[in-house]
Amino acid sequence: MTNKLRLTSITASLLMCMTLVACGGGSGGGVEGSTTPTIEGQEKTTGGAKNAELSEYSQNGVSVKLLTSLLESGVQQYPSVNSSPDGRYVIAAWAQGNQVVIKPDPMADGGIFFNSPITEDRYLSDEISIAVNDNGAAIVAWVEWGNGVNPRILYRTVDIALGIASEVNELDNRLTNVIDAINLSINSNGDGLVTFKGATANESGLMASLFTRATQSWSGANVIDSYTSDVIGQTLDDSGRAMIGFEYFTAKYITYQTGSGWGSVMPIPFDIERKDEASISLGLGSVPTLGYVANNGEFVPDDGISISTYDWSRLNWNTPKIVGESAYQIHEPDLALGADGKLYLTWLAKKSNSGEDNIFVSKQDSNGWSKAVLVTDNPGLFALNIIAQADGKGDFSVMWSNAGALFRQLNIATSIGGKITTETLTDNARAIVDYAQVLNAAGERHIIWSEANYKESVVFMRKDTLN
Repeated sequence: MTNKLRLTSITASLLMCMTLVACGGGSGGGVEGSTTPTIEGQEKTTGGAKNAELSEYSQNGVSVKLLTSLLESGVQQYPSVNSSPDGRYVIAAWAQGNQVVIKPDPMADGGIFFNSPITEDRYLSDEISIAVNDNGAAIVAWVEWGNGVNPRILYRTVDIALGIASEVNELDNRLTNVIDAINLSINSNGDGLVTFKGATANESGLMASLFTRATQSWSGANVIDSYTSDVIGQTLDDSGRAMIGFEYFTAKYITYQTGSGWGSVMPIPFDIERKDEASISLGLGSVPTLGYVANNGEFVPDDGISISTYDWSRLNWNTPKIVGESAYQIHEPDLALGADGKLYLTWLAKKSNSGEDNIFVSKQDSNGWSKAVLVTDNPGLFALNIIAQADGKGDFSVMWSNAGALFRQLNIATSIGGKITTETLTDNARAIVDYAQVLNAAGERHIIWSEANYKESVVFMRKDTLN
């Protein structure tokens, strides 16, 4: 699940603070070991190799840049990328040896790298989360682990337009455990929401924390469910209303409203048995929308994909509608908000017990949902982590990974004007480890991925325009 984070502006006081940090000033509230930004090719202030030079090659007629190299900077992993909704600002991040590298405008030659050293004797535990808005304000967050010490959620704020970044800050120093990746959302006002499985000395479970832009601070992380539940999805609208959907044997949700705080944990009133059977996102009109596998009470076949929206006035879900046809088995639904402000739903469906999975997509519009479109049949064994993105012109891009002859392959399907083409991005020389994509309103698609084998680990990125 890739979360779009949106901010509207940064206050003058924050800009002043960020400018001081970028110039080497300021120390309060930071994490020991943080450093000021460095320009590509300069020595980092904390030692180690220089940033790897960007090299370039052509992949099916599209320019691809090698962002890192094992020979230069150590193991590369956890690549992530996001773009402002209007496409003006793009920012990427990845773990590179003993640091987190943040690179605004990553496809440009030269430019600024923000190097965030990983604390000595610690390591990253999972993916890096990124968010950016139309003003170029971004947040980058990650989790540090270490033997015999408590894990930490760390973050930096970045102003891409000004080329500055804040210190590395810790979200909540009371945490004694953080499990898996964090989920991050920010509305256009700049207020944010983060969820994760974690613990303090006194409580544990699924935790949430809210970010207030006016004070540039996070609230203390609170346990909203005492089980280590999996997050189905989360939303945060411009009025500050939040929703978190999660699953631990049964699907539940909790809401937050300014002035009244967190509500009670409530069951999602539909038959959802596993995390990979549902997805939640903001849809048209900033309405929380749930997509889930509709089952007729038997294990197979599945009835299709159902869609339900949340009614804040009734504090309950509306009657669901079925999208797509029934199939022997349906799984991995994923809702993605396109740059056109509409939702796109992808899922895997198997027509028979012996058949292969097929990837389908349906688009939300003012009249409901479009008829399901077949993206590709037989996407390969063990299709993993389907990621859908859409621009403002009705075009969409779907990525997935599957088991190839030797390693996992990375594949992408592109729909332009209703015509779908597919492409394999890798040649099996190395295994695909992580990948992400973003498609903005201008039709610009940015893809980032990491590859590894027994002797090297590298991060690549490419940009193309859907015409």
